[in-house]
Amino acid sequence: MSNYWRNYQDFEPVVLTKTKSNNNHTNNKSKTNIHINKPEINEDGDVIIKYYTQEQRNIIISARNAKNLTRKELATKISNTLNEKFIEDIENGKAQFHQKTFNKIKSVLGIK
Repeated sequence: MSNYWRNYQDFEPVVLTKTKSNNNHTNNKSKTNIHINKPEINEDGDVIIKYYTQEQRNIIISARNAKNLTRKELATKISNTLNEKFIEDIENGKAQFHQKTFNKIKSVLGIK
């Protein structure tokens, strides 16, 4: 029985190569351009991850409620590609802090 499979076995090596693509439309930037940030690194070489403070979150929540906006409406006003989960994560302290994003939210909500 083992000779049966040897007759059908292909013993020639297969070489896989990566071909260059001419797709110039690939872009590594974020579609919304509000999440581009270089991480901060401390003296030990560890990346410092910052989150929205309680004060920043309260400012966003109270301003959003004052304008009678839902999370989904706020996300859409910031960018058409954002969803309400993004705003929910910010308000619940789960999203990483990005100054550009915070400035955009303040701008949309009319906060100085």
